[in-house]
Amino acid sequence: MMRFGVVVCLLAVILPLGLVCESLAVEKVAGQPDMDHLWGARVVKLRAEDAKRGQLFDQGNYAMFIHWGLYSQLGNKVDGETYYGIGEWIMNQRMAGIPIAEYKKLANNFNPVDFDARAIAKLARDAGMKYIVITAKHHDGFAMYESQACDFNIVDATPWGKDPMKDLAAACREQGLGFGFYYSHNQDWTFPGGGGGPQADASGKPATFDDYFEQKCLPQVREITTQYGPIEIVWFDTPGKMPKHYVEKLVEVVHKNQPGALVSGRAG
Repeated sequence: MMRFGVVVCLLAVILPLGLVCESLAVEKVAGQPDMDHLWGARVVKLRAEDAKRGQLFDQGNYAMFIHWGLYSQLGNKVDGETYYGIGEWIMNQRMAGIPIAEYKKLANNFNPVDFDARAIAKLARDAGMKYIVITAKHHDGFAMYESQACDFNIVDATPWGKDPMKDLAAACREQGLGFGFYYSHNQDWTFPGGGGGPQADASGKPATFDDYFEQKCLPQVREITTQYGPIEIVWFDTPGKMPKHYVEKLVEVVHKNQPGALVSGRAG
Protein backbone atom coordinates (compact mmCIF):
# COMPACT_ATOMS: atom_id res chain seq x y z
CA MET A 1 0.00 0.00 0.00
CA MET A 2 1.46 3.34 -1.01
CA ARG A 3 0.79 6.59 0.79
CA PHE A 4 0.06 9.68 -1.23
CA GLY A 5 3.23 11.64 -1.84
CA VAL A 6 3.95 14.68 -3.98
CA VAL A 7 6.66 17.20 -4.60
CA VAL A 8 5.09 20.61 -4.07
CA CYS A 9 6.58 23.89 -5.21
CA LEU A 10 4.97 27.06 -3.92
CA LEU A 11 5.36 29.70 -6.57
CA ALA A 12 5.31 33.02 -4.76
CA VAL A 13 5.83 35.02 -7.94
CA ILE A 14 4.66 33.13 -11.01
CA LEU A 15 4.20 35.70 -13.76
CA PRO A 16 7.94 36.37 -14.29
CA LEU A 17 8.53 32.63 -14.85
CA GLY A 18 7.55 32.64 -18.50
CA LEU A 19 3.77 32.86 -18.68
CA VAL A 20 2.38 34.28 -21.89
CA CYS A 21 0.49 37.21 -20.39
CA GLU A 22 0.36 40.81 -21.51
CA SER A 23 -0.71 43.90 -19.61
CA LEU A 24 -3.81 45.57 -20.99
CA ALA A 25 -2.78 49.06 -19.96
CA VAL A 26 0.36 50.86 -21.11
CA GLU A 27 1.31 54.30 -19.89
CA LYS A 28 1.85 56.80 -22.71
CA VAL A 29 5.00 58.92 -22.63
CA ALA A 30 4.89 62.47 -24.00
CA GLY A 31 6.76 62.87 -27.27
CA GLN A 32 6.96 59.13 -27.96
CA PRO A 33 4.66 56.94 -30.08
CA ASP A 34 2.24 54.95 -27.94
CA MET A 35 2.51 51.15 -27.89
CA ASP A 36 -0.80 50.69 -29.69
CA HIS A 37 0.77 52.40 -32.68
CA LEU A 38 3.92 50.28 -32.47
CA TRP A 39 2.02 46.99 -32.14
CA GLY A 40 -0.43 47.71 -34.94
CA ALA A 41 -4.21 47.32 -35.13
CA ARG A 42 -4.23 43.51 -35.35
CA VAL A 43 -2.31 43.04 -32.10
CA VAL A 44 -4.48 45.57 -30.30
CA LYS A 45 -7.58 43.65 -31.41
CA LEU A 46 -6.18 40.35 -30.15
CA ARG A 47 -5.29 41.91 -26.81
CA ALA A 48 -8.85 43.17 -26.43
CA GLU A 49 -10.23 39.72 -27.26
CA ASP A 50 -7.96 38.16 -24.64
CA ALA A 51 -8.85 40.66 -21.93
CA LYS A 52 -10.10 37.97 -19.49
CA ARG A 53 -7.15 35.67 -20.02
CA GLY A 54 -4.78 35.95 -17.08
CA GLN A 55 -7.26 37.75 -14.82
CA LEU A 56 -6.65 35.20 -12.05
CA PHE A 57 -2.91 35.89 -12.17
CA ASP A 58 -3.43 39.63 -11.94
CA GLN A 59 -5.52 39.12 -8.81
CA GLY A 60 -2.97 36.95 -7.04
CA ASN A 61 0.30 35.31 -8.05
CA TYR A 62 0.68 32.78 -5.22
CA ALA A 63 0.00 29.17 -6.16
CA MET A 64 0.68 25.48 -5.56
CA PHE A 65 2.61 23.57 -8.23
CA ILE A 66 2.50 19.79 -7.74
CA HIS A 67 4.80 17.21 -9.32
CA TRP A 68 3.30 13.76 -8.76
CA GLY A 69 3.91 10.54 -10.66
CA LEU A 70 5.42 7.06 -10.56
CA TYR A 71 8.72 8.62 -9.53
CA SER A 72 7.13 9.85 -6.29
CA GLN A 73 7.11 6.40 -4.71
CA LEU A 74 10.87 5.97 -5.22
CA GLY A 75 11.84 8.87 -2.98
CA ASN A 76 14.99 9.35 -5.09
CA LYS A 77 16.23 5.86 -4.16
CA VAL A 78 16.89 2.98 -6.58
CA ASP A 79 18.45 -0.33 -5.53
CA GLY A 80 19.51 1.15 -2.21
CA GLU A 81 21.30 4.11 -3.76
CA THR A 82 20.13 7.68 -3.23
CA TYR A 83 20.16 10.02 -6.21
CA TYR A 84 20.32 13.68 -5.33
CA GLY A 85 18.54 16.03 -7.67
CA ILE A 86 15.12 16.42 -9.25
CA GLY A 87 13.02 13.40 -8.27
CA GLU A 88 10.92 13.39 -11.43
CA TRP A 89 14.12 12.85 -13.46
CA ILE A 90 15.08 9.66 -11.58
CA MET A 91 14.46 7.47 -14.66
CA ASN A 92 16.76 9.52 -16.89
CA GLN A 93 20.31 8.48 -17.75
CA ARG A 94 21.55 11.57 -15.91
CA MET A 95 20.33 9.95 -12.70
CA ALA A 96 19.47 6.27 -12.13
CA GLY A 97 19.05 5.38 -15.82
CA ILE A 98 16.12 3.03 -15.21
CA PRO A 99 15.25 0.93 -18.31
CA ILE A 100 11.78 1.53 -19.74
CA ALA A 101 10.43 -1.95 -19.00
CA GLU A 102 11.65 -1.77 -15.41
CA TYR A 103 10.29 1.73 -14.88
CA LYS A 104 6.86 0.77 -16.19
CA LYS A 105 6.66 -1.96 -13.54
CA LEU A 106 6.42 0.78 -10.91
CA ALA A 107 2.81 1.22 -11.98
CA ASN A 108 2.00 -2.25 -10.61
CA ASN A 109 2.49 -0.96 -7.06
CA PHE A 110 1.23 2.58 -7.49
CA ASN A 111 -1.74 2.70 -5.14
CA PRO A 112 -2.17 6.15 -3.51
CA VAL A 113 -5.06 5.20 -1.23
CA ASP A 114 -4.62 8.28 0.95
CA PHE A 115 -5.02 10.78 -1.88
CA ASP A 116 -7.40 13.50 -0.70
CA ALA A 117 -8.17 16.14 -3.30
CA ARG A 118 -10.30 18.21 -0.94
CA ALA A 119 -7.55 18.33 1.69
CA ILE A 120 -5.03 19.52 -0.91
CA ALA A 121 -7.36 22.22 -2.23
CA LYS A 122 -8.24 23.36 1.29
CA LEU A 123 -4.54 23.55 2.20
CA ALA A 124 -3.92 25.78 -0.80
CA ARG A 125 -6.93 27.94 -0.03
CA ASP A 126 -6.06 28.31 3.66
CA ALA A 127 -2.54 29.37 2.69
CA GLY A 128 -3.94 32.15 0.53
CA MET A 129 -3.12 30.55 -2.80
CA LYS A 130 -5.20 31.31 -5.88
CA TYR A 131 -4.76 28.21 -8.04
CA ILE A 132 -3.17 24.76 -8.34
CA VAL A 133 -1.13 23.36 -11.24
CA ILE A 134 -0.40 19.62 -11.36
CA THR A 135 1.46 17.25 -13.67
CA ALA A 136 -0.85 15.57 -16.18
CA LYS A 137 2.22 13.92 -17.75
CA HIS A 138 5.89 14.45 -16.99
CA HIS A 139 8.91 13.39 -19.07
CA ASP A 140 8.47 9.74 -18.05
CA GLY A 141 5.36 9.59 -20.22
CA PHE A 142 3.04 8.35 -17.46
CA ALA A 143 -0.34 10.10 -17.55
CA MET A 144 -1.79 10.94 -14.14
CA TYR A 145 -5.31 10.87 -15.54
CA GLU A 146 -7.44 8.50 -17.63
CA SER A 147 -6.15 8.77 -21.19
CA GLN A 148 -7.64 7.11 -24.25
CA ALA A 149 -4.53 7.96 -26.26
CA CYS A 150 -2.15 5.73 -24.28
CA ASP A 151 -2.80 3.03 -21.67
CA PHE A 152 0.32 3.99 -19.70
CA ASN A 153 -1.82 5.98 -17.29
CA ILE A 154 -2.98 5.89 -13.68
CA VAL A 155 -6.38 4.35 -14.45
CA ASP A 156 -5.35 1.57 -16.83
CA ALA A 157 -1.90 0.68 -15.49
CA THR A 158 -2.26 0.79 -11.69
CA PRO A 159 -4.22 -1.18 -9.08
CA TRP A 160 -5.75 2.09 -7.85
CA GLY A 161 -7.59 2.60 -11.15
CA LYS A 162 -8.92 6.09 -10.42
CA ASP A 163 -8.57 9.49 -12.09
CA PRO A 164 -7.34 11.91 -9.39
CA MET A 165 -7.52 14.89 -11.72
CA LYS A 166 -11.31 14.78 -11.79
CA ASP A 167 -11.42 15.00 -8.01
CA LEU A 168 -8.76 17.71 -7.79
CA ALA A 169 -10.38 19.86 -10.48
CA ALA A 170 -13.72 19.59 -8.65
CA ALA A 171 -12.10 20.32 -5.27
CA CYS A 172 -10.45 23.44 -6.65
CA ARG A 173 -13.79 24.72 -7.90
CA GLU A 174 -15.36 24.03 -4.48
CA GLN A 175 -12.65 26.12 -2.83
CA GLY A 176 -12.84 28.90 -5.40
CA LEU A 177 -9.38 28.10 -6.76
CA GLY A 178 -8.14 28.09 -10.32
CA PHE A 179 -6.88 24.82 -11.80
CA GLY A 180 -4.30 24.01 -14.45
CA PHE A 181 -2.14 21.27 -15.92
CA TYR A 182 1.56 20.76 -16.48
CA TYR A 183 2.19 18.70 -19.63
CA SER A 184 5.55 17.54 -21.00
CA HIS A 185 4.99 17.99 -24.73
CA ASN A 186 8.47 17.39 -26.13
CA GLN A 187 10.13 14.88 -23.84
CA ASP A 188 8.54 11.45 -23.45
CA TRP A 189 11.05 8.81 -22.41
CA THR A 190 8.76 5.80 -22.81
CA PHE A 191 6.75 6.40 -26.00
CA PRO A 192 8.33 5.60 -29.41
CA GLY A 193 9.42 8.79 -31.15
CA GLY A 194 9.05 11.03 -28.11
CA GLY A 195 11.90 13.34 -27.14
CA GLY A 196 14.47 11.20 -25.34
CA GLY A 197 12.35 8.09 -25.92
CA PRO A 198 12.86 4.90 -27.95
CA GLN A 199 13.39 5.36 -31.66
CA ALA A 200 11.44 2.24 -32.65
CA ASP A 201 8.12 0.73 -31.63
CA ALA A 202 7.56 -2.72 -30.09
CA SER A 203 7.72 -4.37 -33.52
CA GLY A 204 11.04 -2.74 -34.33
CA LYS A 205 9.57 -0.25 -36.80
CA PRO A 206 11.36 3.13 -36.69
CA ALA A 207 9.37 5.81 -34.88
CA THR A 208 9.51 9.54 -35.54
CA PHE A 209 8.63 12.56 -33.43
CA ASP A 210 5.65 13.08 -35.72
CA ASP A 211 4.40 9.60 -34.76
CA TYR A 212 4.60 10.52 -31.09
CA PHE A 213 3.01 13.92 -31.63
CA GLU A 214 0.03 12.66 -33.63
CA GLN A 215 -0.57 9.46 -31.66
CA LYS A 216 -0.03 10.68 -28.11
CA CYS A 217 0.93 14.31 -27.48
CA LEU A 218 -1.77 16.10 -29.46
CA PRO A 219 -4.59 13.72 -28.42
CA GLN A 220 -3.61 14.04 -24.76
CA VAL A 221 -3.55 17.83 -24.89
CA ARG A 222 -7.05 17.66 -26.36
CA GLU A 223 -8.06 15.39 -23.47
CA ILE A 224 -6.76 17.59 -20.67
CA THR A 225 -8.36 20.68 -22.21
CA THR A 226 -11.81 19.13 -22.67
CA GLN A 227 -12.43 16.70 -19.79
CA TYR A 228 -11.85 18.74 -16.61
CA GLY A 229 -13.95 21.85 -16.93
CA PRO A 230 -12.47 25.36 -17.10
CA ILE A 231 -8.70 25.50 -16.59
CA GLU A 232 -6.51 28.55 -16.13
CA ILE A 233 -3.22 27.37 -17.62
CA VAL A 234 -1.46 24.64 -19.56
CA TRP A 235 2.17 24.63 -18.48
CA PHE A 236 4.26 23.06 -21.25
CA ASP A 237 7.91 22.34 -20.50
CA THR A 238 11.37 21.81 -22.05
CA PRO A 239 10.57 22.26 -25.77
CA GLY A 240 14.19 21.74 -26.77
CA LYS A 241 14.47 21.91 -30.56
CA MET A 242 10.81 21.06 -31.12
CA PRO A 243 9.81 22.48 -34.54
CA LYS A 244 7.62 25.57 -34.35
CA HIS A 245 4.66 24.10 -36.24
CA TYR A 246 4.12 21.52 -33.49
CA VAL A 247 4.12 24.23 -30.83
CA GLU A 248 1.67 26.36 -32.81
CA LYS A 249 -0.71 23.41 -33.16
CA LEU A 250 -0.71 22.77 -29.41
CA VAL A 251 -1.30 26.42 -28.56
CA GLU A 252 -4.13 26.51 -31.10
CA VAL A 253 -5.79 23.49 -29.46
CA VAL A 254 -5.48 24.97 -25.96
CA HIS A 255 -6.98 28.30 -26.97
CA LYS A 256 -9.76 26.62 -28.95
CA ASN A 257 -10.81 24.36 -26.07
CA GLN A 258 -9.96 26.75 -23.23
CA PRO A 259 -10.25 30.35 -24.50
CA GLY A 260 -9.47 31.77 -21.07
CA ALA A 261 -6.37 29.67 -20.40
CA LEU A 262 -2.79 30.89 -20.44
CA VAL A 263 -0.01 28.91 -22.12
CA SER A 264 3.41 28.85 -20.47
CA GLY A 265 6.34 30.47 -22.23
CA ARG A 266 8.04 27.07 -22.24
CA ALA A 267 5.75 25.87 -25.01
CA GLY A 268 8.52 26.79 -27.44
